[in-house]
Amino acid sequence: MIKTIYALVEDAEKADGFLGALRWTASAYQAHTTVHVLTPLPNFMPALAPLGGIYMPEAVLQEEGEAELGHVHRLLKHTDTPFEIVGFQDDMAWLSGTVKRHQPLADIVMVGTAESWEVDRLRWRVVETVIGTAGCPVLLLPPGRSFSQLKHAVFGWRSSPEARRALHDLTSLASPGARIDVTGVSEAAAADEQTQCELNEVCAYLHRLGFNASSAHLQDGRVAEALQVCTMECGADLLAVGAFARSRMREILSGGVTHDLVRDARVPVLLSR
Repeated sequence: MIKTIYALVEDAEKADGFLGALRWTASAYQAHTTVHVLTPLPNFMPALAPLGGIYMPEAVLQEEGEAELGHVHRLLKHTDTPFEIVGFQDDMAWLSGTVKRHQPLADIVMVGTAESWEVDRLRWRVVETVIGTAGCPVLLLPPGRSFSQLKHAVFGWRSSPEARRALHDLTSLASPGARIDVTGVSEAAAADEQTQCELNEVCAYLHRLGFNASSAHLQDGRVAEALQVCTMECGADLLAVGAFARSRMREILSGGVTHDLVRDARVPVLLSR
C-alpha cells in the first residue's frame, strides 16, 4: 500500500513530465507527497561533477532555488492530495548528504530518469543514497510513464538478500492476482539446475500469495538490457530487481545491473535493498 511518496527533482523544468506522472500517481493512491528540490552550484563542466563547481553568492543561489520551488509548486498545485515541497541549495558534493539527513519516512521513493535531470552525476549519487538509506523501494520513472495499478511486472531474479527484499516489496505493491514474470538471465543457453530450482521456488511462493507467476530464462550477457527488453516486449508495468547485489564500489568501477539500470532506465524500474 502506498500512502506516502517521497520524490526528488533537480531541474524543475526538465522534470515537467516526471512531476506530471508524480501527480497522477499521488492521486491514484491518494497519497501524501513530499518533494525535495535540489539546486546545486553551477558547474563549468558538468561532466567533471562534483569537481568544477563555480562560486555563487548564497543569496543568488537561494533565489535560483526559490524559482525552482515555484515551478514545482505550479505543476503540483492542482493535485487533489496533500503535498509538501522543500528546497535545498548547496555544492553538488554535499547534496546527497543533505538528502540522507532530511529524507522523510515514505512507502516509496520516486526519481526521474536521466532526461529529467541536468547533472546526471548528482542524480546517480542521490539514487545511490536513497537506495541505501530510505528503507523502502526506489522507483525510477522514465518520461511519459506513470505508476498506478501494478497488474503485470517482470521480476529479475538472482539469488541474493537484495532480490528477496525486492520480491517482498513487489508483492506489497502488486494488485491482487497480478501477473509476475520471474526472469533469470545468464550467458548460458538454459538455466542450470540450481537456478531453475530457485525460479520454481519463487513462482511457488507467488502462487501461494495468489499471483499469476511464471518463470523464464534469458540467454544474454547484458543482464540489465535483457531485462528491460523483456519488460518492454511483454508490456509489463515495471521491472523489479534487487539493488547492489554486488558491492557499490564494484558497480561504480566495473558496472553492474544496478549501475546500468540507473544510468539508462527505459522502463519503470523498482529497486530494493
